[in-house]
Amino acid sequence: MAEAARSFARTPPKRRMGRLLRNHLSGKAGRTARQARRAAARVPRGCPRLPEAYTPRVDLFETLVSKLTTASVSGGASMRSDGYPSLGSSNRVVARGMGGVGNTVLAAEVVRDTRVLSAFDKVGWVSIGQKPIMLDLQRQLLQQLGGTVPSSDDEHDLLEVLEQVASGVRLLLVFDDPWSAEHEELLNFVDGNAGGVVLITTRIRNLVPNQAANEVELSVLTKDDAVTLLLASGQVVLSPGQMPPPAACEAVELFGRLPLCVCIAGEEPTSNPKPHRSPRFPIALALALALALAFG
Repeated sequence: MAEAARSFARTPPKRRMGRLLRNHLSGKAGRTARQARRAAARVPRGCPRLPEAYTPRVDLFETLVSKLTTASVSGGASMRSDGYPSLGSSNRVVARGMGGVGNTVLAAEVVRDTRVLSAFDKVGWVSIGQKPIMLDLQRQLLQQLGGTVPSSDDEHDLLEVLEQVASGVRLLLVFDDPWSAEHEELLNFVDGNAGGVVLITTRIRNLVPNQAANEVELSVLTKDDAVTLLLASGQVVLSPGQMPPPAACEAVELFGRLPLCVCIAGEEPTSNPKPHRSPRFPIALALALALALAFG
């Protein structure tokens, strides 16, 4: 230690400053890496993986990140008639779009963002659907958030434990695809005063009343993005400057430019992609799904 100090003292001033700067930057990089590792570990187990073929939607992504991180510091919660906290409009963020438009995938990408993860103490995710078993979803949230699941099957016991886990915690809960406002209310126990926020993905218009300020509406892909996703899903590689096949441009319009249908249409059974090969599209399946999503 003493010898290192003497060596540093003998170093010319310019080199000494350069060494200090390098040490500072390396230390900062190390801290950033450690923070990233901690953030990644906080992605909830219920959060789905991003698909291999995925076209980022930058504007929508940044809007959701901004709304979540802003809502996390606004706070403010009132009490419902049953004695549990009810969030104000600033604590709910809704990503709404028709089925197949990419609500879930966008939310899964947002939850992985380090800015979002660093804004909250804990993150939970449950996929709800049309006919959820509420007790199972409550248990999933308790396990994700580190709570002890009571042996009782009484819904009120689980609700009480959920409230205790959320108390004083800056918590982000993601409710994926609820079809009823009642389902969201039965699972919603974030502490708004502590900066807790709920992100809801849904295809139901006005699922959460008076939510226009914090609602992000998802539309279908642009034609260019849809073609890019279709080719990526089919592992079709174009040479530099090569235009997409006309069949791809026609296909994405048939599928309504819905990401889910485009991905299905682009999938191929082979696992050995070859450059410059012509894509084969399972048009019937993707078209049927697009029609079902649009009119079902």
